[in-house]
Amino acid sequence: MLFEMSKKHPINMNKLLRVFPVFALVLGTVLAFGAASKADLPQTKRANQNGTWIDVTGQVQGSDYRCSASSLVCTQLFDSNGNPIAGTQVSGTYSPMP
Repeated sequence: MLFEMSKKHPINMNKLLRVFPVFALVLGTVLAFGAASKADLPQTKRANQNGTWIDVTGQVQGSDYRCSASSLVCTQLFDSNGNPIAGTQVSGTYSPMP
């Protein structure tokens, strides 16, 4: 009986070895979509103009506005709920370019 069980193991191991790459591919795909979903949320870029946040989405620093050196927050990205996104602050004082 012990001999019969050992015969079955190579067959099950071969099945496992054939299915494992497919499982790894599916798991990798699921993880990739899960990680990408946070980055794909709608975001707006706002500038702090004298304490009032104004929408500057699509504008480019250096051509449309500048952030002169200061400890204030010049621009920040916000999520679709209007919450600031951590780590997206640009320091400076906002001033639009003519």
